[in-house]
Amino acid sequence: MTSAWLLTPADLWLFTFSVVGLLLVPAALGRLAGGVVAGFAVMGFLLIAEPELPPALQPSRSSAIWFLMTLVPALLLLPDLFARGRAARVLDGIPTRALIVWGVAHAVGVRHVLSALQGDLSPVYALGLASGEFFSALGAVALWVFYRPQARWFRVLALFWNAHALLGTAEFAWTLQTAHPAMPFLFRSAPETFGYFAAWPGNLEALFWTPLLLCLHAGLFYKLLRPHEEPRSPVSSD
Repeated sequence: MTSAWLLTPADLWLFTFSVVGLLLVPAALGRLAGGVVAGFAVMGFLLIAEPELPPALQPSRSSAIWFLMTLVPALLLLPDLFARGRAARVLDGIPTRALIVWGVAHAVGVRHVLSALQGDLSPVYALGLASGEFFSALGAVALWVFYRPQARWFRVLALFWNAHALLGTAEFAWTLQTAHPAMPFLFRSAPETFGYFAAWPGNLEALFWTPLLLCLHAGLFYKLLRPHEEPRSPVSSD
């Protein structure tokens, strides 16, 4: 029983960059920043306690719950952004640069190289996944350092980086969804890969960071494609 709680290098990487990602929650979010941290804590508790939940509420056993947690948040955000709803108005008050640097949280995915070395993931799959996440994190740092919102070259590079990060994250989320053993009508089962991301602590990446990063990049497209004056102060906490 104790061995299940031994921290591997891949686990340590995940936890370290989870902390880094939380520390990079944009200060401009005001009270909303606390909500992200609270969401991380609640999600972590639920995922640790998952085996004690009824089977119908366990993401690893219910494809509907898995879909609800990974893809539905971004799918709900998109129409709000198109209609300039409540979430869009919140984003209007957040500096784009603060959102871009949050993309450093993609470095969480570099852990898959360590997982492959442990024999937990296929080396080919792990390297492809980790390299995409590495370049997403590196791009966030570069765009933050050379932030030039009025320059056309910067906007083009930012859009390219954001598309790369969003598509890579969405592909990862959809791959796990179609690999879910309870997914109906699909026959792309990858039980070993899915099992790795459905068990603690891999499910922290799949069920917390993945939907959060999907929402982040959807919001960044809204910010980058709809130029407007950058706010000079954090979002009001009212």
